Amino acid sequence: MNLEQENKAKRKLKSLTIEEWLTFFLFPIKSRNQLFPTKSFNDLEEKRFEKFGFEKKRKQANEAKFFGILFYINLILGIIVLVNKY
Repeated sequence: MNLEQENKAKRKLKSLTIEEWLTFFLFPIKSRNQLFPTKSFNDLEEKRFEKFGFEKKRKQANEAKFFGILFYINLILGIIVLVNKY
């Protein structure tokens, strides 16, 4: 196995960085914003993960998006409970 193949194998097993994980967590759903019609960072990253076979990163991105959606649901429910309490 040459150096290039070893590097490709290492990249496929590499985890998401904290910054990548946070972007998937904080922006878990696709924006339908017409003011900025360009592709979002998350969409481009997901396509890159698919193209190069980064299965571990793709799985972690899906987990981060799931936890991001749960976070926002809990945040909204918490605000509703606080507003109704007072």
